[in-house]
Amino acid sequence: MKRKIRFALTITLSILAIVFPALAFEYPLSSTSIREAYFLGAHTDAKLDEFIQRYTANPPMPKTGQFHISMIRVQTPYEQVVERVMQNFNYDEQSAQQDFTDKPIAFRVRVEIHTTPSYKGKPHDGAGAYLVEPRYSWTEFNFKLSQQKEIPRKDATGTQICLGGPDGCVFSGWYVDLAYDVDEVKSAPAEFKVVEPDGETVEAAFDLDTLQ
Repeated sequence: MKRKIRFALTITLSILAIVFPALAFEYPLSSTSIREAYFLGAHTDAKLDEFIQRYTANPPMPKTGQFHISMIRVQTPYEQVVERVMQNFNYDEQSAQQDFTDKPIAFRVRVEIHTTPSYKGKPHDGAGAYLVEPRYSWTEFNFKLSQQKEIPRKDATGTQICLGGPDGCVFSGWYVDLAYDVDEVKSAPAEFKVVEPDGETVEAAFDLDTLQ
């Protein structure tokens, strides 16, 4: 039986629209938008936390299935400026303007996948530890971004998540980053779907009319 979870962020976005009024998906970014994104990312406060939450869906742990899609985050060009500032302590506004003004920027989606207690991993060839190696690959997941029709994906990368233990690194999931042609993305509602190797499905909805 397939599990299907939908996330409609309409209520949350309506409330936060009071805090972040008159926002909409924008590309190319203006110098003013880059400056605003820079100063937003440079300050660690409640407003920054609220901003990140608006771009993120956190599906709950499923009752069945081997995988937990724990995070789906859409990354518009504006959000990517904010993230760049957050990740680089010495990053200044001039660098942000140089890096993002008239530069090609992909629309990105980041997905975090974790295994559940039901996951059956591949036994380790050496010490015989269990759940050390993945039985599946992240490429066996089907990721779809759509706005009325599916938007073709340009690129995708996956990184294993491993937890250290007495027997070495224990596989526990993947970070997956997906890139799309930003010119194919509109300032309109978007849906992102993940179909797991065993057929389980998770969906998240984002309204790009309310996200910069």
